[in-house]
Amino acid sequence: MRKHIINILKRAQGTYVSGQALCEDLGVSRTAIWKHIQQLREEGYEIDSSSRKGYRLIHVPDLLNSYEIEPLLTTTHLGHPILHYKKLDSTNIEARKLAREGATHGSVVVAEHQTTGRGRSGRGWFSAPGTSIQMSLILRPDLAPSLAASVTQVGAAA
Repeated sequence: MRKHIINILKRAQGTYVSGQALCEDLGVSRTAIWKHIQQLREEGYEIDSSSRKGYRLIHVPDLLNSYEIEPLLTTTHLGHPILHYKKLDSTNIEARKLAREGATHGSVVVAEHQTTGRGRSGRGWFSAPGTSIQMSLILRPDLAPSLAASVTQVGAAA
């Protein structure tokens, strides 16, 4: 729902969109729209609201969430879905857990901040929040397990 609200507000290009129009477009109540607007504000979106005018998007935060990334993707599988977290121990650990639970090929786990990130060969690293792209990609390639390491090497080289 929030993704749809953001897309509508972006298309309005800085002009107001009435709460009623959002309700009708999305098939929900004004209260539901208001709650989603509040959540978007908590995520860092600056949204102005004005009686009798509606809502207007003023500023989009520099986030790696699906609202911002998916509209730019031209891929069929990679990046679908984007699983965004403000903070994780490790995107690798979360991706492994999700893969075991059946996450689809191409799923991306992205975090604004990792507390115990790991790289190749188990090396750890630290990066301050908002300073880098911290992500893991879930792949389910149709190839022999003995060739799996080559996928990592190709990804690293890319």
